[in-house]
Amino acid sequence: MWRVVISLMLALSGWAQESHPILPLGSPAPNFELPGVDGAIHRLADYSSSPVLVVFFTCNHCPIAQMYERRITQLVADYQGRGVALVGIQPNDPKAITIDELDSSDLSD
Repeated sequence: MWRVVISLMLALSGWAQESHPILPLGSPAPNFELPGVDGAIHRLADYSSSPVLVVFFTCNHCPIAQMYERRITQLVADYQGRGVALVGIQPNDPKAITIDELDSSDLSD
């Protein structure tokens, strides 16, 4: 009986994990349409005039992400006139974690 339970648990744990595709180097960027903090919808096509598009993922509540905020701001200032567009994506749901649930910051996503 215990073998059946263990087998079932292993099967369910593998089934519960989502598989995320990994793009090979040199692949075109997948299209996206995401709301911005400026209230606008941002699309991949909006950046087609830039020869280089840098996409980075960050969040509001992570202390390390907060530490890098000045560096990212400086990168934008340094490269915006040189044909480089930077797009920051915050992938967390704004309702996923509340301020009282955070243990490392007073900012929510």
